[in-house]
Amino acid sequence: MWAKGPLHFYYVLRNSIYRPIRNVLYWLPVIWKDKPWDYWYLLKVWKHKIEQMEAATVDWLHADAEDIAKEMRDTIYLINDLMEDRHENLAAERHEEIFGKPVRVFEPDPDGLGVEMITTYPDAEDQETARKGLLAFMQIADLSRKITMAALSRSIYRIERWWD
Repeated sequence: MWAKGPLHFYYVLRNSIYRPIRNVLYWLPVIWKDKPWDYWYLLKVWKHKIEQMEAATVDWLHADAEDIAKEMRDTIYLINDLMEDRHENLAAERHEEIFGKPVRVFEPDPDGLGVEMITTYPDAEDQETARKGLLAFMQIADLSRKITMAALSRSIYRIERWWD
């Protein structure tokens, strides 16, 4: 190995030993928590990888490196938006502002086989209007989530540009 020179030895050591170990240590926290049943974990992997790529763009000698880094940050923002359930949380907050914080009471079923959760809104004049309001807010949140998913899909579709 030394026959090719000490720099070659350093290159082989860095690329064959150090980087793979560093990659395993970098990905271990993400992989360790992975669950096969939820797309949230796929978003977590994407976010982790895109953050790693975005951090590396400072070393690029690419004409559009800053624009590409911004696209990556925007993609990470969309992923965070979906992972943190911002749409649903915002809808619930708006509903609570209008109808008050819900009170949940658990009562046994009349047949005695289970438990029924009854939700009431103490600040609401009409319970049915409060329930319909919650449904409307959640439908808006679902639509907003779908728009965010479409934007993320368009962003992921442009990934190939990040390397050209």
